[in-house]
This record gives sequence, structure tokens and C-alpha cells, in this order.
Amino acid sequence: MLVAGWIGLFITSLNLIPGGQLDGGHILYAISPKAHKIFTNFLPILLFLMGTLYWVGWMLWGIFLMIPALRHPKVAVELELSRGRLVLGVIGLVIFMLTFTPTPFYNSSLMHFFGIDRFGAAP
Repeated sequence: MLVAGWIGLFITSLNLIPGGQLDGGHILYAISPKAHKIFTNFLPILLFLMGTLYWVGWMLWGIFLMIPALRHPKVAVELELSRGRLVLGVIGLVIFMLTFTPTPFYNSSLMHFFGIDRFGAAP
């Protein structure tokens, strides 16, 4: 049951990444379209860096978020969120921060595959 719970939390955190068409991206867009645009443009770079240092799978997620078809569509009318919906959006982002881990799988960074540890020395 522990592994099933971990997988559920891992998939939840992947879906709540605040960028593109992911649920976290929709939440961030509803809270602030400007912050969503800035974060979505910066996020692939951050994910490539994380793939180098922590888990090579982050590079794949960075590639997904660079695909223009997976960007958040323009919304014609942007309504102000009610206080309750804003609180729910913040709760969603907090859930992302609580479930996210940069290293979901041990020794699976790009640097590890090349035989270099994070501090530049060979293991």
C-alpha cells in the first residue's frame, strides 16, 4: 500500500506542475495569467536543469511543456476569482509543493548516467 500511495502522490504532483495545460497550469492561469505566462516560459529551463541534477525524466516534462499545442489557450474573458476560488487555487498549489520531490528515483540524473556526482567529482 505504501508504494501505491507514493505513486498516487507522484502522479498528483506531476499533474499539479504549474505550467501549460496541466491542472497546476490551469490553477495558476486562473489566479494570474501573467504569472502563468512567465512561469510557463521559465519552467522548461528549470526542468532541464533538474533533469541534469536529480531525475532525467524532468527533461521529458520540459520537452512536453515546450510544445506550443500544449500551452494554455487564450481566454477571451478573464473574470476575477471569488475569494473562495482563490483559496482553493492556493490550496492546489500548496498540495503541489507538499507532494513534489525533485528526486523521485534514486541515482537517475543525467550526471549519474555519465558517472559524475552533483559536486563534479567522479564517484
